[in-house]
Amino acid sequence: MPRGSLHPYSIVSVFSYSSDCLQKKNPSIRMKSLFWILVLLACSPVLCKRRVSRDEEAVSDPEKDAADLELAKTTATAFAADLMKVRTSEDIHDLTNWLSDNLIFQLCDNRLYKSHFVAFTTHALIEEEKFPVALTLEVDKAFTRGDGLSMIVNAKGFVFEDNDQLILDFKKDDDGKYKLAHGTILTCRYE
Repeated sequence: MPRGSLHPYSIVSVFSYSSDCLQKKNPSIRMKSLFWILVLLACSPVLCKRRVSRDEEAVSDPEKDAADLELAKTTATAFAADLMKVRTSEDIHDLTNWLSDNLIFQLCDNRLYKSHFVAFTTHALIEEEKFPVALTLEVDKAFTRGDGLSMIVNAKGFVFEDNDQLILDFKKDDDGKYKLAHGTILTCRYE
């Protein structure tokens, strides 16, 4: 029997119990039984509606999925290009314009906040001999929810090995531009 459904005999027993109580003229039991009948009647449509809404959420929309993926590819490409501009211009505003004020970047066992992330990235960009390859972000999966854009990307070049996987969560700012709010590296290698 599915979770949250009522056994048919339980409803019958409640009704038979309530009719017995009503015949005995006991007001407290009559009120309790009436209360439970109302609770049963009120809960059954709620459970059905909850089940239907979960089923609707499980259905995906191919057009929306394609639009989310295209938006993620555009955003990831622009983010990587602006990040690499810092190397030539030495102006960190190309990077900081993409970062939310409350950025948290999970780098294996370390949590980098906005200022730490800027320092880490800028330092790595300056060391061009050590990290000569430009950053590329290839989007695997993406979805939008409200003003958020989340994506799983394969990062190559810069400070990443081939096929390092990242989760990047962007939030739309007041001016309509996406800013990186949270990032996580999924492929940590410990030596």
